[in-house]
Amino acid sequence: MAEAEGFSSAIPPVHPDTLVHTRSPITNLPAEVLAQIFLCRVKTRKDRPTDANPSSSPAPWWTLSAVCQYWRNVALHTARLWNEINVASASVELTELFLSRSAQAALVIHGSALSSESNLEPLRLVLKELGRICVLSVGLTPAVLELFQATPFTAPLLSVLDIFHHSDPNDILAFLEGLQAPVLRDLMLSASYYAQERVDWLKFPFPSSLTQLIVDGESFFHTHPSLIADSIGHLRHLTFLSLDDILQDPDPEDHHPQLANRTANFSIELPELEEVELIEASVAAAASFLRYLKVPDRTHIALTPHLDDLSPSPPSLLPLMQQRLKPKVASPPKLTALSVTIGSLNATFHWMFAKGDPAVNDSRTADVTITYPDPSPSHERTSCFIQLLQGVSSVFTPFNLAILYIQFLPDYPAAESEWLALFAKTNNIIALAFDNGRRSTHSAWCNDLMLSLVRPRCHSTTLEDMMPPLVSLPRLQSIVLSSIDIASKRPGDEDGLGLGGSMYFLDRLCGVLAERTVVTGVPLSLNLKRCGNVNRVVVGRLRDVADVRWDQYEGPAVVSDDGVMEMESR
Repeated sequence: MAEAEGFSSAIPPVHPDTLVHTRSPITNLPAEVLAQIFLCRVKTRKDRPTDANPSSSPAPWWTLSAVCQYWRNVALHTARLWNEINVASASVELTELFLSRSAQAALVIHGSALSSESNLEPLRLVLKELGRICVLSVGLTPAVLELFQATPFTAPLLSVLDIFHHSDPNDILAFLEGLQAPVLRDLMLSASYYAQERVDWLKFPFPSSLTQLIVDGESFFHTHPSLIADSIGHLRHLTFLSLDDILQDPDPEDHHPQLANRTANFSIELPELEEVELIEASVAAAASFLRYLKVPDRTHIALTPHLDDLSPSPPSLLPLMQQRLKPKVASPPKLTALSVTIGSLNATFHWMFAKGDPAVNDSRTADVTITYPDPSPSHERTSCFIQLLQGVSSVFTPFNLAILYIQFLPDYPAAESEWLALFAKTNNIIALAFDNGRRSTHSAWCNDLMLSLVRPRCHSTTLEDMMPPLVSLPRLQSIVLSSIDIASKRPGDEDGLGLGGSMYFLDRLCGVLAERTVVTGVPLSLNLKRCGNVNRVVVGRLRDVADVRWDQYEGPAVVSDDGVMEMESR
């Protein structure tokens, strides 16, 4: 392997007695292969190579070089094992050591924690190797800016730049104006809460080479959406854009001189944009900004409005959803379906094209995501969010909203009626998934409510007025249960051995499925994924009333941090 790839082949010979075990297969690995294994280990560790106290938290370079002489020699000659330096915490001696052992490997420099009190000697040493820095994270203080300005700021390998500025916004402007980085791709900008002033969008020199731009709210002035769009209109290669607490609510009384000349048809085209993320912006500001963007149909729109902006029917949201979620092709294939995932005050909308029955999972890229940041929403806010989805669903009338994922199902007085009202506006649903696998919302789940939403119900309780039972989601073909405990207890039954015992939920589930089959004449497909307390006896009972698919899992219900759920429907 060439030295440019991070490995030097000039390894001194090792006496067999210094090996851990001469018959161990790993001692027979070529040095180049062992070096690659070391690098893979570094990538999977959170410990950084510049850990100041390796005895209490061993860093990879420390551990690997202490096993045996052969491993030590390979580690010392693997340049990319030493190319990552945190100049905010490393000593001068450690910085010199890493610069020496990294040979000619591209450098990754961390310094966002630099402050006015920091020792800048490690940074001064690193800047002598500016030509091989490929990733730079820096806290921009006046003293740090002086160091950069004292060096010819030419960085031919720099592709990722993360700037955290502390004081005068002119510092960041001077920094970028002096920077010569022809291959810069990713730019992240943020600022200290104590920064003296924010940066003016209209003065900022965004390099046209950028493919990723992330701007934090403390760094720039809140600005009219059209002026922000104008300032990034030249970034034709942009694939990811994130604006956090930046967009100003559009005001018809705003008399900014550049707005006076803005035509009604003003827009910018970002032909390669894959995702735009708008955080802490009102729905009105986000909708206004998105109107100025011409982006591909595949672009993911992620909205995280102010929590105070949550209302049952924000007027700006519905036209935005109508525009972004219209069918993507004039002649769709056999099945064109829009699927919606509903979590704790968040919803993601996905278009899906398939020939035949869909087989989808919610880890794919969404078309639109709406999130209101509240980790423990009250019943009132949950109710407001479900009513918001009812309003949003009205824009799907000409479309085929076919799949609904539910990952958040708390019980409160109006919960059943509000969910049924949402179902009434989404009659094309053919697949319904209930996923209780998210650790963050696992406790906010009601199995009884889940069953109530799909069971048939009568129009009237009097015999003379009796009509055929009403079935929610009449086109429903498939139900997926993910991370649901099939042996859940009856409410109020603490030990699970009271009326119905541990089979309470199973009995009710079988009853609901049987009732739907009687009313519709067609048994549902039931898919069990990582559900708890399922065995062949349980599956046998369910197969009496449904077409069951089971993943053969027999342990407790699986709960994970991400709650990723796969779903198949037929």
